[in-house]
Formats: sequence, structure tokens, C-alpha cells
Amino acid sequence: MIKRLFSCTLLGVILVSCAPSHYKLTGSVWGFDEGDTVCLYKVGNIIPLGSSVVKDGKFTFQGKQDSTILASLRTMINGKPKKITLPFFLENGKLIVKGDSMDCSVTGSIHNDIYQKYQNERKEYILEWADLSPFTMTNEQRKTYNERIKEIDSIMYSINRRYFEANLDNPVGLKLFPTTIQEYDIKKQQELTEHFHALWPEDKFITKHKERVETQMKTLVGELFTDYSMQTPDGKRVSLSEYVSKNKYTLVDIWASWCTPYPAQKTRLVEAYQKYKDKGLEIVGVSIDTDKAAWTSAIKEWGMPWPQISDLKGWKSQATQLYYIENIPYRILIDQNGIIVGRNIQSKELDAVLEKFLK
Repeated sequence: MIKRLFSCTLLGVILVSCAPSHYKLTGSVWGFDEGDTVCLYKVGNIIPLGSSVVKDGKFTFQGKQDSTILASLRTMINGKPKKITLPFFLENGKLIVKGDSMDCSVTGSIHNDIYQKYQNERKEYILEWADLSPFTMTNEQRKTYNERIKEIDSIMYSINRRYFEANLDNPVGLKLFPTTIQEYDIKKQQELTEHFHALWPEDKFITKHKERVETQMKTLVGELFTDYSMQTPDGKRVSLSEYVSKNKYTLVDIWASWCTPYPAQKTRLVEAYQKYKDKGLEIVGVSIDTDKAAWTSAIKEWGMPWPQISDLKGWKSQATQLYYIENIPYRILIDQNGIIVGRNIQSKELDAVLEKFLK
């Protein structure tokens, strides 16, 4: 038993001692010319971690990292960037940078090797996608093109998720978080975001996304709606709850005068309003305009007979902030008890949704 314990302890010492304690970064990048000064930056910082002069086509950096960070390389001319690389992981190890400045590979450490493998898997599909051009295609060719684009998107999503889920506890997962997290349903997003926030509480993107998810979770289908008050076109302040309490169902229609798809969708809204208003439906238009004249003019021009309210705060409107809405038109259906029964209802499905609740 003692011998086995000693062996395990010795193995742990060997493994720790084998881990690199410093980094040496050697590079040869097309576009980094002889005599250029190359600066090493932590992503998000304006003060370089160090600099190196290109000699015989190569440059070198040496140092020590207590933790892995995202970094990039730049060549400078008169204090301004000439060329810049895409971000890579700066961590202890023998790092090798090579290739074009915007398509370089970085290898020689655990996380860079994983990320490079991820990039290599995606590269052939990115190149294929870039080579496809629908502008000179026949209708039949365009149909084939659209089908292939969908296939490529599906493959790319699969690659993203596979690498993301295999690296939830390391910097590779952190780097893939912004481009992958939206692929999950909101409850899974909450679970993953809490996990990443516990590991990287200072990360600004994760902190912001955590706030987004928390907002969305409060206003999911099945949750009690969040009330707010705004002004009507004639200046009267009213609360959304005033409409909700008086009608079997209230459809909150979030729009703006500058929203180009809205006029075409408005026809279906008018038809739905005429069909269901006597069965207990009310529509409340909530504009995210900032210009009162544009708002009131659009109401008259587009012929919307239902109540209208706005706080004229644009994307900072209570409607978008409290319900975390990033695109319009956007529709939310609320029953008389204040329960959200539908979100993001598209105009083409509006009649079927209302028929379900207002038979």
C-alpha cells in the first residue's frame, strides 16, 4: 500500500514537472515583413505585452502565463496597425504561428491544438460556402444551392456544438460560447451560462448573456407577464395590465414606423382583429419609435384601429428590455389571468394560434 501511494505521488510530481512553465512563441506570418515590429496584445487591451522585430522572416516572444488568455499579434507602422492576426490562446508551451495573418495556425499547446483541429474541420465547408455564388444561377441551380447551404449550416452547427460540449471547462469552450450558446433552448442556455459564469465571473459577454437569460426566463410562455406603462398618442399614460384585465386575450404587437416588413404583415393583423375582437381579443400596438410624429403618422397611414402606446425610447423601450426582444415585428399573447400563452408569434401562424384560444 505504501509502495503504491509512493508511486502515485511520484507520478503526480512527474506530471506537474512536465507541464511547461513558460511559453516561447515563434512565428512566420505572411504580411509580417522583414524589419517589421510585431506586438503581442491581450485581446481587449491597448498596451502590448511585448514586441519583436521580424528577422530572417521570423519573430519570437518568450514569457510566462499564470493562466490562459486570448491574444493577437500586430505589426505596426507609425503607431498604427498594419496587419493583425485572429485571436489565439497565449499559454505556456512551445507555440508556433504560421500562415496568413487572417488565416494563421497556432499550435504547440493543449488549447491551441484543440482549437486548430476545430478550425481545420470547419475550413473546407467555409471555403465551399465562399465559392458558391447564387447570382449567375438558374432557378434549378439556386434550389440546389439553397439546399447545400442548409446542409453546410447543419454541419457547422454540429461541429460547433461537438467542440463546445467537449470543452465546457476550458478556454476553448469559453471562446466558442458567444457563437454557440444561441443554438440551445433557453433553459439549457441558463444551465450553461451559470456554469460558465461560475468559472469566468469577470467575462463581460457571459455576464451580459446571464442577464439576458434571466430576463427571458421571467417572460417565458407559462409565466406571469411583466407589466409596464406608456403613453397613448394623445399623451395619456396607461398600463399594459389595463388591457389584459379587460379582455380574454391581449395580443401585444411590437413594431415601429421604420420596420419595412410590418406593412405587409399588418393585413393579417387587421383580419385577425376583425375576426376575433368580438370573441374577446384585444390588440395593443407597442411602438419602439423615437419620433412621435413618425409613430402617429404610421398609425393613420397603415390603418391600425387598435390601441397604441409607446415610450419613444427605441430599442431601450420597456417592451424590448423587459422581454428581451431583439427583432421586430414581435408578438406576445397574454390571457386574462396575465399568463403568457404565446411568444414570437409569426403573422402567418397568427390565425391558427388565435383560433386555438378563441374558438
